[in-house]
Amino acid sequence: MTARFNETPDTKHLTSQAEFLASHPYIASCEIWTATDPAGQPLAEEERLRGGDKKIKACLMVDTLRQADAEVLGARLAKEFPAADVGVFRVLCQLGQGWRFKAMQSLLPIAEKIAAQLIARKETIAIAESSTGGLIAAALLAVPGASAYFIGGAVVYTKVARAGAARHRRCRDEGPAAVDRTLRDVGRAARSREARRDLGLGRDRCDRPYGNRYGDAAGHSCIAIAGPVERAITLETGSAGRSANMEAFAKRGLELLLEVVSAKS
Repeated sequence: MTARFNETPDTKHLTSQAEFLASHPYIASCEIWTATDPAGQPLAEEERLRGGDKKIKACLMVDTLRQADAEVLGARLAKEFPAADVGVFRVLCQLGQGWRFKAMQSLLPIAEKIAAQLIARKETIAIAESSTGGLIAAALLAVPGASAYFIGGAVVYTKVARAGAARHRRCRDEGPAAVDRTLRDVGRAARSREARRDLGLGRDRCDRPYGNRYGDAAGHSCIAIAGPVERAITLETGSAGRSANMEAFAKRGLELLLEVVSAKS
């Protein structure tokens, strides 16, 4: 829920409201944003192309655990601050009924074990994914304290993206024999680009219902870990279900990562 102020609000009153709301168990977070003086600041290219944005002086942003709570709160704050524009918005990742939500429930317990190992050893990791679409990175980021071990990640879905991630153009162009080398390279690139990382995870896949041009059946995934311990495996689900494969690929990738970090203990 947001309450946007076109004129500068009573900061003391707004702060007291935010502190009161933050103490309630149904409130996940509460923030006050205040605008800076735009004078002398360059106009963003995006804003220039759109024709300019509406300027506000401040904004109260409240994250609730349930939509119903946000609607009740919005109605109350609309009376408390009649000059504010109050709105209630749903975040897709909080809808909670889709397959992505269910997939995260199976991935989080593994991610928590990985996080505990990495934090204890003060090690870091970067991820390069393909058709898992960021599920592996999302699971690792969902663990509190993720900034201590998670450097970053990328979804490198096409061969152009994989070539950029691995800093070469070999990615799968050489056929099945190149898969193991390519995935290890992507893992190493994820490990070493832009900052020091102790581990890198890379994965490629075939989730098309008709397989691919190299003869791999649908449900084929290659996963590699780069670091002090290097591992590469192939997973065959035998399924053409895209969302089910995404979850299976992500789960096996996290399991392999857990095996590697546990072996280092």
